Amino acid sequence: MTTRIQRLPRFLIPLLALILLAPTPAAERVRSRRAVTEARREALGRVVPRGQSHPARPGRTRTPAGLTPLAAARLSRFGGFMGPGLGREVGPAAARLRRQRVMASRSRQQGPRRLSPLVRELVAASRRGAALPAHLLGEASTDLLDADRIRMQLLLRPGVGNLDRDLSAVSAEVIRSTPTVVTVWVPYDNLPRLLEAEAVQAVRLARRPARDETRPRLAAATSLAAGAVVSEGVALSGADVWQGFDSARFGVERETPVTIAIVDTGFFGYGELLGSELPATVTTADFAPAWDIEGCLIAAPLDPCFATGTALAEIVSDMNPTAELILVAVDPDSISSFQQAIDYLAGSGSGVPLASIVVGGAVWAPGLSGDGFGAGPYSRMISQLTAQGVSWINDLGDLDFLSFLLYGTDTPAPARDHWTGPFVDQVDHLFRGQFDADGYMDQWLPDQDPQSAETWLNEFCLGPGDYIFFDLVWDDWVDVDQDGIPETTEDYALDFWEMIDGKLVLFDTSSSLPDNFQGGEEGDYPWDTFDMFNSGSETLCYELAIFAEFALGDNRFHLYWAADNLTTPGQLSASFQAPASITAGNRMIPADTPGVIGVGTSSLTDQVEPFSPWGLEGEASPALCAPADVSTVTFADGGFVTSFAAAHVAGAVSLLMQKLGFVTTTEALELLEARARDITGSAPDVQCGAGRLCMLTGRCSEGL
Repeated sequence: MTTRIQRLPRFLIPLLALILLAPTPAAERVRSRRAVTEARREALGRVVPRGQSHPARPGRTRTPAGLTPLAAARLSRFGGFMGPGLGREVGPAAARLRRQRVMASRSRQQGPRRLSPLVRELVAASRRGAALPAHLLGEASTDLLDADRIRMQLLLRPGVGNLDRDLSAVSAEVIRSTPTVVTVWVPYDNLPRLLEAEAVQAVRLARRPARDETRPRLAAATSLAAGAVVSEGVALSGADVWQGFDSARFGVERETPVTIAIVDTGFFGYGELLGSELPATVTTADFAPAWDIEGCLIAAPLDPCFATGTALAEIVSDMNPTAELILVAVDPDSISSFQQAIDYLAGSGSGVPLASIVVGGAVWAPGLSGDGFGAGPYSRMISQLTAQGVSWINDLGDLDFLSFLLYGTDTPAPARDHWTGPFVDQVDHLFRGQFDADGYMDQWLPDQDPQSAETWLNEFCLGPGDYIFFDLVWDDWVDVDQDGIPETTEDYALDFWEMIDGKLVLFDTSSSLPDNFQGGEEGDYPWDTFDMFNSGSETLCYELAIFAEFALGDNRFHLYWAADNLTTPGQLSASFQAPASITAGNRMIPADTPGVIGVGTSSLTDQVEPFSPWGLEGEASPALCAPADVSTVTFADGGFVTSFAAAHVAGAVSLLMQKLGFVTTTEALELLEARARDITGSAPDVQCGAGRLCMLTGRCSEGL
């Protein structure tokens, strides 16, 4: 049998030759990466000679280290082990060498892994012998300062070092202590020495809870009739109408009350409200090692106590007076405390959860507590509970509080925002062009052309006195032993370029800080921080870029930034220009966790509150939004906590389940989403989900 060889049509021969002779994507990627590595090395090495004036910025000098003064100050506390300049620290070989040097130096570096940018400024000022710069703290200075002492919160490395000895050496006074977090008063002059404590992993400012006036109101509430103070959200949502519905008459009333657990830091004064604002009996469980169920420090009984949980319980009871409540106190900074609470609510091994619904009163910022994409210790623990069919309802967070968690100040920055997106460093090889594979993310905004020459850059400008903080977090939370401390291997950097004489010059990079190092070791978080300050008299503009320092380049990012002015706090200069941002997706943990019902915050006049974060496109969160500026006995008529919005939704879900006994939590939520009031004009959307909470069909008011 003869096999006939088919001849290729002539028109296919040139195309086949093109395909066979074209460089492979892998080879092209290697060549391109080598080219950009050389360019980046050259750019980093093209620094102004030490002591000379910057040619494009008269009067602005480089330090002997070849860095800006701010960068040099940061490096000085690590002994300057990275060398006299940045030029030798770029490229794959240099990156491996840097990792070896970092590993070798870790045993002798006793500084913390993480400092909030504001703490770094305070430490630098203390090192210089400058007076305590109280203006950096803004309105929060009254809570954070005590004469020459600063209130600090230390995140610990369990089982490492001798913390008592180190705190005594710097004359620090312990305010409260848990196995993982210690709050102290420390003299300003001793701040640099505090950073030498081997047990300290991270340092941030610690705000003081201000609830001194709560007890008198609670004591007065004992004489009130049941339900004398009712949240305005009851009438706004139509819950009062459902409360009056006699479902038992139709045989659909639930036979047993719905049980709702409230997980918060404390429930100050809840006992005074039993039988009036709260049910006559409640179940309590305290898993906070340093304070009791009321949120009062055991070692300091005269200090203010945590009362937010009591107000949450009030709102749930206002929405559904028949609900049974479990009050669970936790230390939100302690993973072990939170895990004990989760195990308790899961039934302690019985497999039967104690509650159908949980209202979460705590939120965490991406970085130390997770990656903002559903991975992290708190997301993992909450998922254990939702996997058993329990509905966890949480607010999306509070952007003012987020600023405190990330940047260490209670005072909201006059400008702040967020960006999210994937790392993409290629274009289609066959149809749109060659891989550029230069190590830089190709584009910042989805509507940009990735083949454009400028989409990899994101410009921002700082006027005189302006400063800006950056936090870059990505989805590489690797925690093999599940102790809440990751071992991230994917290493990215924020690069800052500027235009000098018509050429782009790499001005600085977050990889210059040993804090911003990921090499698969315990304590390597998928998180880079960086801050910049314009101390001159001219406007300085930079181009921001994300570089894959040592990574596969397939991660997603959250970039948070906040800016203010040191000369005129609360008012940026007229020449400040913010980087391009994408607000959607700035929700906090655990609203990023699959299965968690996220709730946005709206006003009583049906406006989405400006400090309420947004969900991420394609996610189910937020489901709804609800009011938070409502009346409770605990906070009188001035209480405003974003978790109040979650309490309204939890109460509404449980009320529907109570009145319609055949309805599950999922079905009740779907009913609420179908009846929600669209207050943005674009529901469902990332701001308010299906809309503002409404339990009625077309009868909810337009706001109070």
